[in-house]
Amino acid sequence: MELDRLKADLELLDDWEDKYQHIIDLGKLLPHAPHEDAFKVDGCISQVWVQMYEKDGRIFMNADSDALIVKGLLAIIWLAVNDKTRQEVAGMDLQNILEILGLAEYISPNRRNGFANTILRIRNFAS
Repeated sequence: MELDRLKADLELLDDWEDKYQHIIDLGKLLPHAPHEDAFKVDGCISQVWVQMYEKDGRIFMNADSDALIVKGLLAIIWLAVNDKTRQEVAGMDLQNILEILGLAEYISPNRRNGFANTILRIRNFAS
């Protein structure tokens, strides 16, 4: 599922609770990251682990969180960056994904901060 399809799916949902459940369901698609200090993302209200690696010139991401909604938000990032080249990831507007998907108003400032820290980790890996 690409981000355009996700945006279309979210636009079909009328209320935040349905969108919230859809995001949580996305988290079930996420490849699991090991719960090791090397993969822990600091500055998140929940526990978050993100493992990035490169294979055949493409970036791959595994991630996990102890919060279902955060796991779903991580899945959104995963949909955007997984199996892309470093150049593709560098050219993405990752900071504004929540706005693009129409979710920013529903996500708390603390969660947005953790989201931004995760994106920073991905940007650092891609550069």
